[in-house]
This record gives sequence, structure tokens and C-alpha cells, in this order.
Amino acid sequence: MTEREAIEGTYQLFAEGWAALHPGDPSDPNHVPYTFRDEVFGADQLGALEAWVRVSIQHTASDQVTHGSAPSRKFERRGNVFVQVFAPIDQGVGLLATLAGDARTVLEGQRIDDLCIYAGRTEESPGDGRWAMTVVVLPFRYTEVR
Repeated sequence: MTEREAIEGTYQLFAEGWAALHPGDPSDPNHVPYTFRDEVFGADQLGALEAWVRVSIQHTASDQVTHGSAPSRKFERRGNVFVQVFAPIDQGVGLLATLAGDARTVLEGQRIDDLCIYAGRTEESPGDGRWAMTVVVLPFRYTEVR
């Protein structure tokens, strides 16, 4: 699996799982839009809950597992999937906790070919006056062969 395949596969997994819990139709009362890193997001996409999420992937470490000639060398890649959950500052912790749980439901314990996503943790963050935010951090690992 390549880095690109890992990122695209994780984003696709999230998109499909999130759509099952939070339909894409803004008129649906459970609609919570998402965006991926480096994508434009506008307030006009918000639904009745006025919440949204941003998904990004950050690689953190690599180790060479085997030596030898290409294309049989194995490299273990590790990192984290970050799901930032935003809700209006006056919604309390309930909505943030529910959406963080939904993010874990979608990604925890999933496997895409050689990529494994592990148990996620929730990290609460201070609000900025407009948005309250919680981040779900899910470690992942995969092997690249080249």
C-alpha cells in the first residue's frame, strides 16, 4: 500500500461510514457535513445541528522492516487520523461527545487491505468564541512494499 492509497482509502472509508450516520441532505435533521484537509468548507453547508467535522491524516513515523532488493523491501508507516468535531459554542458537550462517538464508530478497528486503524481517543479543546471543538485521534499502521 502506498501513502496515497492509505490516505484515499481512509477518506473513502470515512465518507461512506459518515454518510450512513449523517445523510448528505442538508434538510435531514441528522446532517453533519464533513471536509477533508485542504478542502474549502462554507457555513452554507451546515445543517440543523450547525455542526461539522474535518478529517485529516498525519504520518508520524516509518521503519524499514526488511532489507534486500526492490521490490521486496517492506516499510512500516504509522500515523494518526484526526477527526475534528465542531459545534456551536453554546451546544454543550453532548453534541460533541455524540459526534466523536460517531467518528469512532466509523473508523475504529477498521482495516483497508494492509492498513489497520486502531482505537481512538478523544481530546477536548478550548472553544474559540464561535466553535467548540473535540478531536478524535485514531492511530493507524500499514506496510509499504517497494
